[in-house]
Amino acid sequence: MPHKKNFRLSGLFVLMLLGGSLLWACGDSGPTYTLTLATSAPTPSAASPAASTAANASAGSADGSQPTSTPVIVNTPVAATPAPATSAAGTTRAASATVRPTATPLPTLQAPQGYTGKLALLGPDNALYILKFDGSQPVVALGSATAPPSATQDGEVIEWPTWSKDGSKLAAMSLNIKSGQVATTDVVVTDGNGKNPVKVQEGDATPPVFISWSPDGNLLSVLGQGAGGSQLELHLLDTSKSSATTKPTDRKVAEGSAIYTGWSPDSQQLLIHTSTSSNTSALALLAAKDSQAQPTALKVTPSLFRSPAFSADGSRRAFSVTNSTTGNEDIVIQDKDGNDAGKLDSGGKNANFSWSPTGTNLAFGIANPSSQGLYKGISLVTVDPTATAPTTLTATQVVTEDVAAFFWSPDGKKLAYVTLNDTGDMLLWKLYDTTTKKSSTITEWFPSENWGQLITFFDQYAQSNSVWSPDSKALVFAGLSKDDYTALVESGATDSLQPQVYILPVDGTNAGIPQAVGYGSLAFWSK
Repeated sequence: MPHKKNFRLSGLFVLMLLGGSLLWACGDSGPTYTLTLATSAPTPSAASPAASTAANASAGSADGSQPTSTPVIVNTPVAATPAPATSAAGTTRAASATVRPTATPLPTLQAPQGYTGKLALLGPDNALYILKFDGSQPVVALGSATAPPSATQDGEVIEWPTWSKDGSKLAAMSLNIKSGQVATTDVVVTDGNGKNPVKVQEGDATPPVFISWSPDGNLLSVLGQGAGGSQLELHLLDTSKSSATTKPTDRKVAEGSAIYTGWSPDSQQLLIHTSTSSNTSALALLAAKDSQAQPTALKVTPSLFRSPAFSADGSRRAFSVTNSTTGNEDIVIQDKDGNDAGKLDSGGKNANFSWSPTGTNLAFGIANPSSQGLYKGISLVTVDPTATAPTTLTATQVVTEDVAAFFWSPDGKKLAYVTLNDTGDMLLWKLYDTTTKKSSTITEWFPSENWGQLITFFDQYAQSNSVWSPDSKALVFAGLSKDDYTALVESGATDSLQPQVYILPVDGTNAGIPQAVGYGSLAFWSK
């Protein structure tokens, strides 16, 4: 059973430890943070789109996932809590919506000029905004910027926007609130400017877990709970001909207690890694464009890694298996026809990896068993995409400190990674440069609750959501910068601890100086 302790906010922020969740409680004597130290799987709010992933995938370590031990800045949950729901892993979690409070007045969102692409941003009013870097006003794509729902009102809460690869489409989850509770959920797609919304999936009783576009922007994979909540189900929606009057083709392609996926760059194939509640795993390949096809099982027994991945040119795919001799995980590289192209002993377990956009480097980390949710540095494997025979793979450890997540820049020259500071009460953004082969600290910060979720499952989110600008010059993140947090605490304005969205330049004269865009819990970059 979890153990609860109350802490008064007095200049020190409370850590979210061992997968526990940080909740806001209001008493007569003022605000108190409640720290829940979970001794079992974390149980995040059902309003979080990845909540089912955390509750299902973490329980029993069916897929090797680990909750991340990071401090988080959270919004005030004001929605009522209905009866608990049972997750696919059999754990019980509250089926409540976390409705963000509305700032008074609503803050102005303003993207700094000089960057490329667009931002999809979740505001504190539960609405989804699209921001350009040309000085124009933000566009409300979904939700209401004037009448967000509260504990007793009806309304709409938007969660986890996801751009198509070319930026021409934007998908998001819409939670329909009735009397402060989640009544039904929809998946909505707009064009790249936030216009012409179409409900491609609607009326589900529980929020989806994860959505991702095929690289060509036609197929949308939607991961959610099946009937009864005993399994997760993976559906493919063909949005190429959908409209306000024509619903997309919806087909179920997989089920399991945990599911992770990886798209091929040509959108023809989808790698599907499933796990069951009995800790057995399977890896299958789906001909995604064939509406009659079912996943074909690969003749391998995958280990407890999470997300399989194709290289950028589609010539290679990566996953991991358990080495029967060492007990470690072997990272396996196959060519597009399924022939072995190389294998590497990772040196540990629960390996998570990410291909560079150039397709020649694979970054990976292995779990640190003594630091839950952290990985023992970052190693790089150089892969020859033209090799016609299996090659001997070697890894070079380029980051030796523990890391929580890492993200390739679009040009493949940098790895942005997240780690804890020396005292463990803040996160650090750091940057590894593949040219100079050196790491540098960019800034210190607290993540928002959504960002804490993203960090925990970074290898899956990195395949569908970009935290980098298209030109590799800046990052976007949400939470509070060290300077903003310190200023709020010193001024006594602890009721203003709302997460903000920041642009973080990684080079140039403003490198390492977070630029506040405005209040928000999450933002992703488009091309």
